[in-house]
Amino acid sequence: MVCLAKSPFKGGFLADAMGLGKSLQALVAALEVKWTMSKRSGFIAIVSVLQWVDDIKRHFKPIDTTLLLDYDIVIFSHDFLKSRYKESVTSENLCHTGPALGLAKARKIRRGNVERPNLALHSNCYSQFNQNIAVLILDESHDCCNDESLYFDAVKSLKYHHLFMLTGTPMFNRFHDIVGSVTTLSRWRPLQ
Repeated sequence: MVCLAKSPFKGGFLADAMGLGKSLQALVAALEVKWTMSKRSGFIAIVSVLQWVDDIKRHFKPIDTTLLLDYDIVIFSHDFLKSRYKESVTSENLCHTGPALGLAKARKIRRGNVERPNLALHSNCYSQFNQNIAVLILDESHDCCNDESLYFDAVKSLKYHHLFMLTGTPMFNRFHDIVGSVTTLSRWRPLQ
C-alpha cells in the first residue's frame, strides 16, 4: 500500500477476501505514509464500518483510541459522509441563489432554515491551511462504483492526498463496476 501511495495514482486497491486483515494493513500503511508527509499534512480519514474502532483498540493498545481520533484518525460511516455532503451542496446552492432571491424567498425554499451547516468534512479551511486529508481509506469501496450515485459524489468531493480502497468484492455485480472504482482512484480524470 505504501508503494501504491507513491504511484501517480497516489493510492490503490486492496482486494483481499474477508478476514485477511485489509483494515490493519491499510491503517499501518496510512500511518507510515502520513509520517513521511509534512507535519501539517492533515488527518487520516476512514470511511467504514464500526469494525475499524475494534481493530484500532486491538492492535494499538498503548494508545487510547480517543487520542488517535483526536489527532490523527477520523472514522465516519458512508451515511455520515453522504449526509454531510448533502448539507454542503444545499449550503452552496443557498449561497448562490439566496442573494438573487432575497432572504424571505430563500427561507421559504429552505422551510425557514437558512443557517450555515457545520461543514466538518467539506470545509475549505483544510486546503487554506494545507491540512487536507492525508490518507483517505475507503472501506467497502465497491459501494463507490456507480459514478451517478450520491455516495460517489460525496467521496469525490473530499480533498485528500492519498486514497486506499479496500474491498473483498472488486466486481460486485458486473465487470463495469470496476470501471467506477478505477475512476474513483484516478481522481475523475479520464483514463488513458
